Amino acid sequence: MNVDEICTKNIVPAGLQQFDQSGVKMYPNPANSYIIFESTEPAELLVYDMTGRLIQMTVLGSGLNRLPTAQFSNGNYLIQIKNTQGVFATRMAVSGH
Repeated sequence: MNVDEICTKNIVPAGLQQFDQSGVKMYPNPANSYIIFESTEPAELLVYDMTGRLIQMTVLGSGLNRLPTAQFSNGNYLIQIKNTQGVFATRMAVSGH
């Protein structure tokens, strides 16, 4: 097998859609002290740890929303966005604090 022949796929659980279709931009990722969510419409934001435990739930307004990450331990988190477009998921990494 040639390394150039290896491909990857994003596997999205049933009922979830690709995050890039959500109308929400998330940056920087990995995050240090905060992460910005830039949303085209109000949305519900849920943050889960990697065991599936809900860590935080908040409402995003249209425009820029800043989420401090000081309360999160370094590591990976699942981000779920719910808005009029559907339900979307991606990962967020927190590091450096």
